[in-house]
Amino acid sequence: MIFLQHILAFLLIVVWPVWDHIEMKRLKQSTASSAKVDSYRRIIVVEWLATAVAVAAVAPTNLAIIRGAALPGLTTGLSKISPAFAAGLVIGLVIGMLALLLLRMRRSRSQQPSPQSWGRDALKRIAFFLPVSSRERLWFALACVTAGICEEILYRGFLIGYLHSLPWGLTLQAALILSSVVFGVLHNSQGILGVFSIGVIGFLFGLLFFYTGNLIVPIVLHTLIDLRILLMKNLPEPEIST
Repeated sequence: MIFLQHILAFLLIVVWPVWDHIEMKRLKQSTASSAKVDSYRRIIVVEWLATAVAVAAVAPTNLAIIRGAALPGLTTGLSKISPAFAAGLVIGLVIGMLALLLLRMRRSRSQQPSPQSWGRDALKRIAFFLPVSSRERLWFALACVTAGICEEILYRGFLIGYLHSLPWGLTLQAALILSSVVFGVLHNSQGILGVFSIGVIGFLFGLLFFYTGNLIVPIVLHTLIDLRILLMKNLPEPEIST
């Protein structure tokens, strides 16, 4: 099963971000509702297939990656990842995000950006992906649930354990950071600020995984964060690329 783990890790780190970039670029070039629904469907299929491979790759423990058993030493996670270490990393990440926001403010001084406009701009960057019709919203909801379950199993449950084990043997801290970077890069279609902010969110999900000893809380939070889009009104119109 080690060979299968290597293949899956390569797909997550290298192939998947490239595929996502191509998929999002294709979607930006179409206004058809069917294209958006097809994209949601492809994402659902790809993520569940990858998750099935991850579960098979850690056999015979099977669902151990959800319980955290696939991570040696995870039961002593509080000693492996001390609160001071975690706090320092979070503070560093927040400072980095603030630096990016300040840089963006300097570039947009004449527009007098506000926190509300930052959130609006973030939505505008992914407007091409957001659902409009009831059919789109249904498939989008299914894609959100899929992402919440599958991406947590893949990037927290599997990838952290993979990087922490032989032959790489990274510390849990290093494995957490690297998996969070990979998770952020997966969302490269959202721009550098989106990559950074999603990487931070992935890092926080990883901390929750360590401290709770399972993926239930990260899965629920991830799903709710994605589903919140369905509660928003007056979403920005997408800009179609040519």
